[in-house]
Amino acid sequence: MKLTDDQKKTLLNNLIRVRELDQWFIDALMAGKLPLFYHSTQVQEAVGVGACTFLEDGDSVYATHRGHGISKLIPRGVSIESIMAEHYGKLTGYCGGASGWHPCVPDKGFPMYTALIAENLGLACGTAMAHKLDGKQRVVVAFEGDSAVAKAEFHEAFNFAAANRLPLIVVIENNEMGQHTPIETYLLNKDVANYAKGIGVPGKIVDGQDVVAVLDAVQEAVERARAGGGPSMIECKTYRLRGHSEGGPNVSMDKPRPKDEADMWLRDKDPLKLFGGELIAGGIVTQADIDQMEHDVREEIEEAYQSALDAPPIPNFEHLQSLLFAE
Repeated sequence: MKLTDDQKKTLLNNLIRVRELDQWFIDALMAGKLPLFYHSTQVQEAVGVGACTFLEDGDSVYATHRGHGISKLIPRGVSIESIMAEHYGKLTGYCGGASGWHPCVPDKGFPMYTALIAENLGLACGTAMAHKLDGKQRVVVAFEGDSAVAKAEFHEAFNFAAANRLPLIVVIENNEMGQHTPIETYLLNKDVANYAKGIGVPGKIVDGQDVVAVLDAVQEAVERARAGGGPSMIECKTYRLRGHSEGGPNVSMDKPRPKDEADMWLRDKDPLKLFGGELIAGGIVTQADIDQMEHDVREEIEEAYQSALDAPPIPNFEHLQSLLFAE
């Protein structure tokens, strides 16, 4: 996809917005200001931002628990105010405060969500089948972690998508960790895109730190799916910078993960620094522009936090029940 300067700025701004909100959630949780818990997506932002920023209205997305979906929600136009309110259980949240942090925003293309690894792929197949039947050339982009490939549900669903030529793009965020378990303990082949090729479906491996590489791979698969070519798998090689969840142990099996490895990824492979540096070198933005973007989103986050505190809470159990059924 040939990008204009404005489109490149949009990608950069989305990366910044996701990073700043992610860091705010971490800091708020550690300060006792955030209920529930949080699973950071730092250094993995390029996968969601690259894949989702230029999808069309009517396309559907299934996110994962990593970052509570913010790297997919923000590029699809879900407001930080709505995300914040949802985390605080307020009526102004995208699910009226009922989900906690599970992204379900139908008008923005998020049909529903499950935190269970690989479980959402079957649901994504159902949505892709609906898109195929309605003939409107819409697609589904479903995100999974690498550990999902070790589960039977993943292969059942993906094979169903292949056999029925569904307009489904499966994006694997391969950070080589399944909660506290390293990839070599559950997959012999670390290149999970090879599983797609085994059933006759295109499988492509890309650098998950390169937001444009992710965008190009996903857009190619999207065009193929819209034309009736069926599903594809895009494997994005990336890294989980922090522990599985904030406040929990940052371990691989029973051993601490190496800090120098995390420092290297943040120093040399941070997608925000890489893409920002590229745009500065190309004369598209300046460092002052980036600083202003960061300042603006920090102000937006603080305003969203205050709005969440002031917003009305879920009033009663009857209100929750009313969210379960269509009239």
